[in-house]
Amino acid sequence: MELTKKEKLLIKLLKDIHFSPSHALDHSERVTAYSESLSKLYKGNREIVVAAALLHDLGRIHNKLKGKASAEKGAELSIPLLKKAGYSQAEIKSIYAAIAQHDQPEFHSPIVES
Repeated sequence: MELTKKEKLLIKLLKDIHFSPSHALDHSERVTAYSESLSKLYKGNREIVVAAALLHDLGRIHNKLKGKASAEKGAELSIPLLKKAGYSQAEIKSIYAAIAQHDQPEFHSPIVES
């Protein structure tokens, strides 16, 4: 997987954050690789998908938060990192939404037919 300058900076910023052992940076990097493949298959916006995948478990640094609360906290925590990495406001809005909707089994995106 070829990373952009912004994605490399996100990874560098994430290395200073202490995650739980099961949701450490290596987990996010594996999720990112799968997400990039799915983005290609379904013609998603790679920049949004990869950033959201890298940051999707950021809320887990608060080990008492689970599910929706963890996802929403992660979305909030992603904003300063995304700004530091140079993402636009429109990109941040989309990445925020993807992270906030993460880890919610009852949530289903609409199926888009091409």
